[in-house]
Amino acid sequence: RKDVLVVTPWLAPIVWEGTFNIDILNEQFRLQNTTIGLTVFAIKKYVAFLKLFLETAEKH
Repeated sequence: RKDVLVVTPWLAPIVWEGTFNIDILNEQFRLQNTTIGLTVFAIKKYVAFLKLFLETAEKH
């Protein structure tokens, strides 16, 4: 895909569907014992969106 970024300015990969071979990525993550963390801060009205955001982040 040429329509999306696949790496951040700090060289972290951005994995979009169709940009990487998922089997190769999963094997690399398994071999490196990779852990992914997510920290979310929300204020005021944005708290209402947290549940759906976290559920979809976990799903995808």
